[in-house]
Amino acid sequence: MFGLVASEDGEDHFHPFWAHDRESEKDAFEQAIDFMTARLTRHPHAHIYHYASYEEAALKRLAMYHGTREREVDDLLRGDRLVDLYKVVAESIRTSEPRYSIKNMEAFYLPEGRQGAVKTAGDSIVIYERWRRIGGDQLLQEIAEYNEVDCRSTRMCRDWLVLLRPPETLWFTGRALEPADPVKVAAREEADERTRKIAEALIAGEDVPWRRLLTDLLEFHRREAKPSWWAMFARQDMDTQALLDDAECIADLQPHPTRRPWADKSRSFIHSPSRPRISRCGSATSRYGRARSNRQARSSRSTRTSTSSS
Repeated sequence: MFGLVASEDGEDHFHPFWAHDRESEKDAFEQAIDFMTARLTRHPHAHIYHYASYEEAALKRLAMYHGTREREVDDLLRGDRLVDLYKVVAESIRTSEPRYSIKNMEAFYLPEGRQGAVKTAGDSIVIYERWRRIGGDQLLQEIAEYNEVDCRSTRMCRDWLVLLRPPETLWFTGRALEPADPVKVAAREEADERTRKIAEALIAGEDVPWRRLLTDLLEFHRREAKPSWWAMFARQDMDTQALLDDAECIADLQPHPTRRPWADKSRSFIHSPSRPRISRCGSATSRYGRARSNRQARSSRSTRTSTSSS
């Protein structure tokens, strides 16, 4: 279930989008994204608040899995519309709680605690599995109520953080985005329309498995490249320590004080000696190391054979 709380005329309203299988999951995902996109169109300066990285990761994963609403998800990420309150809490305040989960933070802005039969994510899984066995609208209602409390708690957490915000602190405005290139936009729309027509023609033909598979493979390489681009842009907001901890990054590079840059480069860099070397399996370094070890092993066996023969 996708759950959203949105303010209408000064009042918060809960909007659930249910799915019980893969087909309905695609429909619910599209409805949730369309709802968010429409809200942001009406309120250009609005943001979507969540707690921790799960929601953002789920949007990316579902857009890739179902091959739908990819451009809308890109716009949410590119425009900094998604605000992770967990990062704000973890980087700005100290608490007496043992963890920074939203359940722990509720001790400060929801002192009466949570009510209802479902109080944790684990409880919601158990209740849903029970619904799958025996059915009953009441069980689904309990899950919806839990999700609504989660959404409203996120809203209350945001308001609590605003109250703690020092007056001199600047408001986050998001990164400045350059206007989209009309030529590239037109080319992308033309490609999307062409892909849509091909997909419709494949599905309208004989109902055989290879047609559905071929439809799913359309635009595969472009979708496959998206996670790498998303990761690259996400790293632009990471600090040095986080980049050093990321095995996919070469972080803490510093200009070389004396070595001249290559002819086609504007600057030479030297790597910080404090970062340990990481050799990934399958890399050129790893293959070279294995090849060298194999040569040494063969040489050793040859020496032993020669010695025993003599």
